[in-house]
Amino acid sequence: VHQPEQLAPDCVLHVGGAVTSKRVWQHLAATRPRHVVRVSADPRRQDPLHAVTDRIDLGVAAFAAALAGWRAPAQDPDWLALHREADETVARTLAVEVDADAALDEPAVCRIVSREIPADASLFLGASMPVRDMDAFADPSGPPVAVGANRGASGIDGTLASACGHATGSGRPVVFVCGDLALLHDLSSLALLRRQDPPVIVVLINNDGGGIFSFLPVAGAGAAFEACFGTPQGLVYADIARAFGIDCHAPATRPHFVAALRAALAAGRPALIEVRTERDANLQRHRAIHAALRAAAGRPSQA
Repeated sequence: VHQPEQLAPDCVLHVGGAVTSKRVWQHLAATRPRHVVRVSADPRRQDPLHAVTDRIDLGVAAFAAALAGWRAPAQDPDWLALHREADETVARTLAVEVDADAALDEPAVCRIVSREIPADASLFLGASMPVRDMDAFADPSGPPVAVGANRGASGIDGTLASACGHATGSGRPVVFVCGDLALLHDLSSLALLRRQDPPVIVVLINNDGGGIFSFLPVAGAGAAFEACFGTPQGLVYADIARAFGIDCHAPATRPHFVAALRAALAAGRPALIEVRTERDANLQRHRAIHAALRAAAGRPSQA
């Protein structure tokens, strides 16, 4: 069992944009490394902890080129071993908790996409749960692909149009994972999707509302929660997409989802794959996985 202070870094090299995972921020806030070096050509501060001690105003490619040929000083083998052991513990636990389970749930969708996406494609992620689940459950052994996301003015508006723009700009097909409310806020872009080349394959996780709010304290607000935060719409998005002439799939099992994703990618044209889930079940699923991870790490469970 390792305590957080054993994994505390002396120096953090932060290359590129903002970090998605709040767990990283929580770890840095708890350990407060002596040096945090931020490498970015973006002039914005993006330092919520006020922890950055040095800034290098360079793009990632220019910074990497400047480091070419540089040899790092001797590393602490014990510190590296602790991190590798923790990483292996997480991998083993996810293999049991996510891979061995038969349900086609939200963690499974993101894990499968991370494995099945072709190396010559790009990944685009909707806000709220999809970007968090991909960050938490993606299989690192999957192909390394470019990843894009769009927060937008309120987090979900214009996301499908952004995914189409990502495909056009990159010249690569895109697998776009999003939630039902994000798609609802950009339904008119289904007309754009129909003509999109390179194609965008939409993997829609439809939990009939704002799934992320079930994880927040406001979930205890009673009847007002569903009306103001859950906001269920009761829509079948595959039916809507078919009206635009888009290929649609509605898999209910993991094998069917894998087959639908492979078929859509092989067809070389836009498609929508709608996976129906339940918000309450998804909350319990995440809690169970996190409890298993904490138990594997020898950490006390959390409420």
